[in-house]
Order: sequence, then structure tokens, then C-alpha cells
Amino acid sequence: MRIRVTHETVHRFEPPASGVIQTLRVTPRNHAAQYVVDWRIDISADCRLEPQQDAFGNIVHAFSVSGPISELRLLIEGEIETQDTAGVVKGAVERFPPSLFLRETALTSADEAIAAYAAERKPGERFGAFVIRAGLVAPTTNGPTFIRTPERIGRFVVGATPARRCSAWLLRSRSPHRPKTNSIV
Repeated sequence: MRIRVTHETVHRFEPPASGVIQTLRVTPRNHAAQYVVDWRIDISADCRLEPQQDAFGNIVHAFSVSGPISELRLLIEGEIETQDTAGVVKGAVERFPPSLFLRETALTSADEAIAAYAAERKPGERFGAFVIRAGLVAPTTNGPTFIRTPERIGRFVVGATPARRCSAWLLRSRSPHRPKTNSIV
């Protein structure tokens, strides 16, 4: 199957930024079931893209732009030829053994809420619904209440309000350091 990818990101800064430094992780790699036929990254500013590899073998591109910058556009386009391998990926760059990602660390160990969720959840039940049903948090009814009084369960902040409402409420007050946006994320 041939897949055509087009992705555009527009950053708007108000006030204009004095400079921008970005690292892009948008370039796929070839492997046994995937061939990158064509790939292009266009940036609206005059800069030099520096291709690199991160510690995991991913292709990354870094660039910097001096300001003032009020808008920066990134256009990523490409074409990829893929083959169905029933989900088995062969020939990909894997610098670390799978066991590295399966080990438990202080940041990945299950706390009490996650352990209870794994043991007691109903089929198809999401974490937010579970913690309300289990009495670990009280349900909230609107965006401002959710933002002002989130309930913390272990490492998670949980509320029952749909994310789209919370995002819309959050974007009403802008930080001078946040890129200006005309859409809700």
C-alpha cells in the first residue's frame, strides 16, 4: 500500500519570539515492511536542518531561527510504500533489547489506583469512570470546576469532564510565552 502523508504545523507568537529552537521527530525509517519513497520537510524561515539520530535510532532534525518571529510554518510531506506483515516489524533499528522497556522502575511501577483498576475494572471501562465508580474521586460537572479542583490519584489527575471542554477553558487565558493559536487543541 502506498501512503501519502501531509502534515502542517503553524506556530504564531504574540509578541514575536526572539528566536526558536526545535527538534523534529517526523521522519520515518525504512524497514522490511516499509520503504520511504519520498520525504520532505519545509520550514518557512531561513534555517539549516541538521539531521541526527537520537539514542533510540530515530531520525531527528534540529534547527534554530533568529527573531523576531511572529509566525513559523512547518510542512512535512512524503510518500511511503508499506507491506502487510500482520503487525510484525522486522529490520527496524532497535538499539536496545525489548527487556529494557519491560522492566519496572520507580516511574513505571503501578500505584494502588492502577493496581485496583487492573484487578477490578469492568470490560471496556475507562480509568476515569473506574475511579469515580470505586469512590476514589467525586465526579465533576463542568470545565472550570475540573480545572480548579482536580483530584489526584497517585500520579494521575482525574476528572469526568470531556477533555475538549477543559482545553477550551484553558485557552481563554494566554501566557505571553505560549504560541498564539486560533484553534482549540
